[in-house]
Amino acid sequence: MDKFKNFIDENRHEFETFSAPDSLWAGISQELQKTEAKAEKPTKTGKVVKMYAFSRPILMRVAASVALLLALGIGWVSYKMDKLGDIAQVNPALSKTEQYYDDVFQAKLVELKQYEQDDLYDPDLLIDIQELEKIYTDLRNDLKEDANNEQVIEAMIRNYRIRIELLERMLDEIKTKKNPKQNEKEPNEHHI
Repeated sequence: MDKFKNFIDENRHEFETFSAPDSLWAGISQELQKTEAKAEKPTKTGKVVKMYAFSRPILMRVAASVALLLALGIGWVSYKMDKLGDIAQVNPALSKTEQYYDDVFQAKLVELKQYEQDDLYDPDLLIDIQELEKIYTDLRNDLKEDANNEQVIEAMIRNYRIRIELLERMLDEIKTKKNPKQNEKEPNEHHI
């Protein structure tokens, strides 16, 4: 907008060199008078028909309901956003660490899901992991009160490590029992 204003200010003299002919303004004035004369004459007489079939009180109630629902929706969304919290803004290092452990955890979980139909698969392990995830959620909520609480951050990292270790142990057991000779040659690798 500033460039446009500067251009006009710099070139104002060029805009003012040409003026409209008097006949043009006279023509515009005549057209306006004709339009005003037509507007003053009543064209048709008859009933006034409402464009809507609802009465005003009903429309007011509908409008109030829509406004209330909109306000509740906005309030709910803002509540959820506050509840989730944005760790990346408060503690970027924790956010990166959390992302790393979550990626490792998800990869191990996907790998374990491949053995879901196997007899060696232990569904109780997932129940234990779900309990650990609930604890992690509680820790994350505690972190909202004090974003730089080292004890809570360490507990969150330990929680991830335990979950990953549980998955790795289950994977190692399944692989060892399925292929005992092949796994004796390979050392156990843990990437925590």
